[in-house]
Amino acid sequence: MPGTSMQKKSRVKGRSLRTDQIGTISKSIGIKKIITQIYSSKKISREQQVYLMSSLLSNEAKVQAYKCSINRILEAVHTGQLIRVD
Repeated sequence: MPGTSMQKKSRVKGRSLRTDQIGTISKSIGIKKIITQIYSSKKISREQQVYLMSSLLSNEAKVQAYKCSINRILEAVHTGQLIRVD
């Protein structure tokens, strides 16, 4: 198909973000710090949510250690217990 790309795109704050670019968030603050920030503020940004969802799909060992916490956060977003800010 013309114009089809193998990389998925997400919209973050009005700009396109390829899934291979999402990993840059972890380089600066790390997954543990993201989880801590979300729990303390009771808010999650769209960028953080996309990063956590893509992290679950990866099979990296560091992500598997936080899999349960990530699932709880995403469930809280789904049920409205966490506020998603854009």
